[in-house]
Amino acid sequence: MDNRKKKLIKHTFIMPLPTAKEVKVFGSFNNWDLKNELRLKKKKGGWSITLELEPGRYEYKYLVDGVWQVDPNAEREPNMLGTEDSVIIIVV
Repeated sequence: MDNRKKKLIKHTFIMPLPTAKEVKVFGSFNNWDLKNELRLKKKKGGWSITLELEPGRYEYKYLVDGVWQVDPNAEREPNMLGTEDSVIIIVV
């Protein structure tokens, strides 16, 4: 068994919607678990949160004031619900 810790990489999610009241992010990094809310903090010009993620490929979406939205600054791909998810690839 490999007991070495996997390297975690900091990644900042940014959603440029300064008029939003609440922004959360969900994705494959938290198993799309709606009970595991990752709330972004309001900053000048938008919202952000920094997470530590293992290297890999992740799909995600923002929940902005109760409405699902893709990241306007990320690649997208179709999902099995007939909409799109944003995609990031974390590398060491």
